[in-house]
Amino acid sequence: MPKAISIVRVSTTGQAAEDRAGLESQRVAIARIATDHGLEIVRELQLARVSGARVMDDPRFLDMLLAIESAEIAGVVVADLDRLMRPEDPGYYAIFGRFRDTATILYTSEGPKDFRRDRLLMMLQSEIAAYERERIRERTMRGKEVHRRAGRFVAGPEGLPFAVDYRTENGRPVWSYKWPEAATARAVYERALAGEHNFSPSPGSSGSPAPSSAGSSRTRSMRACAGSRIATQGTVRTCAPRRT
Repeated sequence: MPKAISIVRVSTTGQAAEDRAGLESQRVAIARIATDHGLEIVRELQLARVSGARVMDDPRFLDMLLAIESAEIAGVVVADLDRLMRPEDPGYYAIFGRFRDTATILYTSEGPKDFRRDRLLMMLQSEIAAYERERIRERTMRGKEVHRRAGRFVAGPEGLPFAVDYRTENGRPVWSYKWPEAATARAVYERALAGEHNFSPSPGSSGSPAPSSAGSSRTRSMRACAGSRIATQGTVRTCAPRRT
């Protein structure tokens, strides 16, 4: 029985959640493809929160490209071709070059694809997938802009400024400070405004920064909009979040 590697991929945390069908539906499709073509899946590559335009940045994907050099691996199985990649960079077509050089077959719900024979179709489908990704991104950014203008935060918790919290209550956006982090941020900005630029919290302190020659990476990465609000002890207002 020919051996194959399967790939399941989703771009966001939400799609990877257990209550979502993203990964599981792909596994069901892959099992059906493997049965139809008499394949034995010997390894699964799960890529969660990995964009189809960034798969070459993931070392696990690069390991898969090395693995198909083995004579034991006859193919790679994906639910659909866009689960392999959505090429934003033309250099990503080197992935297909690897399939060609190793005579590896790509199995999808549409059937087996051999780049040596199906080059035109595979490249056209990949370009369509890339076009769809760009349209999805544009629609998402338009929707996010509508929410931003309404004072809502549209990124994940990691995108919030240091010492700033966000939640919704009865559908309304609520911004607030987090303590004791806010006290640290206020002290940091007071010192920065006074001309000090290298400091970090001292060991065992309650959060007040102490001078340091190296400085703190967290301090350096603080969002200026949050710090300026805290430094002046002003009313909490919406800081413009990072664009995603």
